[in-house]
Amino acid sequence: MRPILLVGIIVVIIALAALLIGRISFSDQLEHPSVAVVKANTVRRNIAASTEGQSRQLAQLRAQLNQLRQTQQELTDQVARLERNEKQADGSLAKQQDEPEQGETSMAVAAAKALDTKDRLEQTLALQPADSDWVVEAEDGLRAGVGRILPGASVVDVDCRATFCRLELAFADMQMLEQGLDALPTVSPWNGGGFFHVDGGDSLKAVAFIARKGMALPR
Repeated sequence: MRPILLVGIIVVIIALAALLIGRISFSDQLEHPSVAVVKANTVRRNIAASTEGQSRQLAQLRAQLNQLRQTQQELTDQVARLERNEKQADGSLAKQQDEPEQGETSMAVAAAKALDTKDRLEQTLALQPADSDWVVEAEDGLRAGVGRILPGASVVDVDCRATFCRLELAFADMQMLEQGLDALPTVSPWNGGGFFHVDGGDSLKAVAFIARKGMALPR
């Protein structure tokens, strides 16, 4: 009986061991889905975190790109303004350079016309006869007027004809010459109309052509 009882005990122990092993294996099998879910959730969280980080980086890159574009536009505008200012400056400089040339040309033309007028009046005066009754009075009046109004000038020559006189003066210095030109119209006692010419350069001489009272200079 004892051997049979021992065998029975062994069988029971084996059965209990097999049952215990089966339960452990079954528990492991039940825990596997939970582990998989945890891992899946972890993976999803990692992916979400990575995606969020990439989104932030992308937003930062876009902001930097916009800033660079804005800076580029500002630089482009500055370059355009500088180019416009440079063109305006070049235009102003060119205009300033042209103005003296134009002024010099105008002065040269005016001087040439004045010289032509002087030559024409001298030629006309030479062809006119002298009015003996008026000439002496006119020449004396002009000399007296120069001495009274232009003390810094001396009479070089005075020549009166039928309709006008030629009066040549010499001045002591340039200042007196400039003052004399302003006073020349009042030299004649009869306040006749006149034309005045300065030789130019360093010359201190001036020539005045003064019309007889009631007459005009020949054209």
